[in-house]
Order: sequence, then C-alpha cells, then structure tokens
Amino acid sequence: TMTAGTLNNAGGSANVAVNGDVTCSGTCGTISLTTAALYQRVTTNRNFGTQTGATAWTFKNLNFFNKDTSAGYTITTQTGGSGDVTVTGVLTVGSGSYTQTMTLDAGNRTWALSGNGTPFVLNASPAAVLTPNTSTFYYNSTAATTIPSTTYYILLMLGAGTNFTFTPTSGTLSATTLTLNCTTTISFDANTNDPAVTISGNMALNTTGQCTYLASNSSTLTVGGNLSMTTSTFTHNNGTVVLNTATTSTVSGSNSPAIVFYDFKVITANKKVKFTAGKTFTIDGLLTLTGTSGSPVFFASTASGSQWFIN
Repeated sequence: TMTAGTLNNAGGSANVAVNGDVTCSGTCGTISLTTAALYQRVTTNRNFGTQTGATAWTFKNLNFFNKDTSAGYTITTQTGGSGDVTVTGVLTVGSGSYTQTMTLDAGNRTWALSGNGTPFVLNASPAAVLTPNTSTFYYNSTAATTIPSTTYYILLMLGAGTNFTFTPTSGTLSATTLTLNCTTTISFDANTNDPAVTISGNMALNTTGQCTYLASNSSTLTVGGNLSMTTSTFTHNNGTVVLNTATTSTVSGSNSPAIVFYDFKVITANKKVKFTAGKTFTIDGLLTLTGTSGSPVFFASTASGSQWFIN
C-alpha cells in the first residue's frame, strides 16, 4: 500500500514482486519503477491502482500473473483514482508458466504504453483476458508496434516516430472508439494478419503528417458511428466496410477523392449517412444498402444545399 512518498528504483535494477493488492487510499504515494519490473502474482482476486486522487504510476515492465493452480482470477484496477498508468517497456497479462486464466479489469484509467515492438502482451495459453471497462489504451510508439486484437474501450494511437506501422494481431479487434493521430508518416495495417475490426462508435484518422489505414482483404471493418479521415489515406485492398447501427453516421475525408472504398455496406434500415459536402467518394466494388419498405437508407450532404458526389 502506497500512502505517501515515492517508490523509485532509478538507482538499481531489482524487480518488485507483490502477492497481494497494489493500491492506496486516503493519500497516494508515487510508484516510479523505471528500471525494472513489478510482478503482481495472485492466488485470488486482487486490486491494483490508486483509490483516490490523480497520482500517476510509472513502470518499465508491469506484469499481472495468476499463480493459482485451480481457478482463474481477476486483478481489478480501482476507479476511485484517476492517475495514468504508464508502461515504458511491456505490459503483460498472464503467463505460460502458470495454468489458470488471468484477467485484467482496466478500470477507468489511461494505460499509456510507450514501448515499441510488442508493448502489450495477452498470454495465449492459458488465455489472458482484458476487461476494458471505461479505460483508454494509448499507444505512444516511435517504431513498428504490434497491437493485440482484443476488446478495448477507447483505443488511441499516436505515431510520434517516422514511417512505421501499427499492426494488430489476428482475431477480432473491437473498441468503442479508435483514433490514430499521426505527426509523421504512419500506417495502421489490418491487412497483414486480417483481424476483423469492429468499432461501435467513432473511428478517426487525424494527421499533421500522413496516416494510412491498410484494410484487410478478407475481414470486415465495421463502424457504428462516424468514419473520419483527415488528410489520411484509406487503402481498401478489395475489402469491405460496413456501417451497422441505426444512429446517423458522418463519413468525412479531405483528400480528392475523399475516400476510396471497395465494398461499402449500410445494413440498417432507416439509417442516415452524411458525406462531406463538396467531396467525391469512390466505390471501386459494390455498394449495398439494406433498407426496408418505408424505412430506406438515407444519404445526405453534411451541409444543406451543398452537394456531395459518389463515383
């Protein structure tokens, strides 16, 4: 329990192992383990994180393991506090050295992952689980980074390096929102491992440099809210984009053409889709609109009285 002061190993390299909770209440001290690892190894459900205030904790490597031999357990991030959890090396959930499932409930925190390569590991066997709750997973990478395809709440990627790629693993990557901010030339490559990407809310690529989304040629990109690509490129790879909710969606792009799709589907009756006024959107494959009698799919411009174009 950290109630005051700072736990800092800047002058050494020893790892820290805890078999119980890693928390604080009342007042919270700072954890700054920047040269080694914290291992929280549990044999029952345990807690992690500040329970009050905005104190941030920083780790080089942070590991959550279930060493019990008979049951799966959860480490629950406390929601009373709001401080970020920063991991500069690798965040690992679960271990092949043990036999039972480890679940991390990420709480309401921002998990800032600044490592390159594979900064977040969900053990495959026994399978580790991320319960996203209302957390933000923030990948702040400077070189090629692999992202586990799992369920996130808010997934935010900032490409601070030059000319590199975020690559999700195979499976299904889902989130409430997905945002890729690029200050240089950065790609999100969904084509190499072909995960299904499902965003229940908004998906945005924003850039002062150049963002590129490389779509899967075999798995679907599904978006429930808005799809925004500002000075960004969508490479369709003959793949499919689906808009699947009843809420109004805005599809926006600033290139010319604004966005080039291959197969584009709107599968919910009575849905309205708005496109950027004055811009041309291209469909290289098949446009599918699934309305019903009396409840068609509506296409409109983002500005009343100003046309948009489809080609």
